[in-house]
Amino acid sequence: MAKDNHSAVDRVADILEYLAAHKEGATFSEVTRDLVIPKSSLHPLIHTLCKRQFVHFKENEQRYFLGDKTFSLGNELPRSRDCGVSKPIPNLKA
Repeated sequence: MAKDNHSAVDRVADILEYLAAHKEGATFSEVTRDLVIPKSSLHPLIHTLCKRQFVHFKENEQRYFLGDKTFSLGNELPRSRDCGVSKPIPNLKA
């Protein structure tokens, strides 16, 4: 069976990974330029991500950041896996 990629899903993943790597946030123009996504394609994707709270837009800075929903999904990861850890893992020092 041939493996098909869904470009919209790939683009959403790219946007989330990009914003995760840019703690200072990113402007719309930076996202389109760096990810090579046409503005007409990015606009509905990022609008929906904001509406669903996966991305947050700071109006006063005109920048996009990861939203609260990405944090809450990340917190679900330990509960979704049976990792067998019954006590906290101590901090490792380098």
